[in-house]
Amino acid sequence: MVGDEPLILAQHAPVVVCADRPKGARFIEQMEADVILMDDGFQNPSLAKDLSLVVVDALAGVGNGRIFPAGPLRAGLAFQLPKTDILVISAPSLAGEAGSVKQAGSVKQARSVKQIENAFVGDIICSTIVAVGDVAWLRGTSVAAVTGIARPDKFYATLQALGALIVDRHECADHHNFSEREANDILIAAQRNETQIVMTQKDWVRLPTTGERGHLRNKAKMLEIESRMDHPQRVLGRLEKAISAASRDGA
Repeated sequence: MVGDEPLILAQHAPVVVCADRPKGARFIEQMEADVILMDDGFQNPSLAKDLSLVVVDALAGVGNGRIFPAGPLRAGLAFQLPKTDILVISAPSLAGEAGSVKQAGSVKQARSVKQIENAFVGDIICSTIVAVGDVAWLRGTSVAAVTGIARPDKFYATLQALGALIVDRHECADHHNFSEREANDILIAAQRNETQIVMTQKDWVRLPTTGERGHLRNKAKMLEIESRMDHPQRVLGRLEKAISAASRDGA
């Protein structure tokens, strides 16, 4: 009924899914909540924001800097940056540990990130994407990587950095809903090639518990990641100020 991201977010806090953001906000006002945290709501003008955090992928940058469909941006940088309170530059940790970031990507991509940093006058925070939980088993293990995410290369790079040997790659479009047949094909290939199936949390969480997809869910191991900011207290401080200001305005 819902996508993978709401299912993951629901593990940490109550989640309301509503295409009409104001309608969803009015529903939340009837709940015991003090703060509404919107996922992917920056470009949505229907609700006023008290604080906006914008994440930029350190490897992808802003591409050619053009607006969709000519480029990856939903709106021009000159329009978006003044509305941004905190800019988060997100990079993977290829060693799987915070503080040991080895950035990759082309010089052109690095310049596009630097262009944003130079033009932005607010707080800039760096964050590191790291694998969490038990990942030691991956070293030297032959795996079948199954993905339905926007940038599967990031998943592959993380697996390889953790020592996994990628034998098969089952690559699908972002938010792909695996069919029973696809699940069966993946299971058969893994058995034939003697590989351990590994999926991202976004892909694994959407699999049902029954049928071939339920079998895939049971056989696959999930690689969980999290984002670790280098100065979390600065972000928390801005959040506390925004919440206090909003409370005063609403009083």
